[in-house]
Amino acid sequence: MLIWTLSDVIAVSFFALASGALVVLWIFELSRRAARRIRNSFRNLWNRKHG
Repeated sequence: MLIWTLSDVIAVSFFALASGALVVLWIFELSRRAARRIRNSFRNLWNRKHG
């Protein structure tokens, strides 16, 4: 049986917060990169059509 002390709870919640923040940052960076790529392809299409 697991007995949770206060330090265990603090450590686990800190670890969860840290990993969650890392995942959020990683997803943010990926989406920013994808958005830039999509924007560039749209701009290329636009320039090809209206250039």
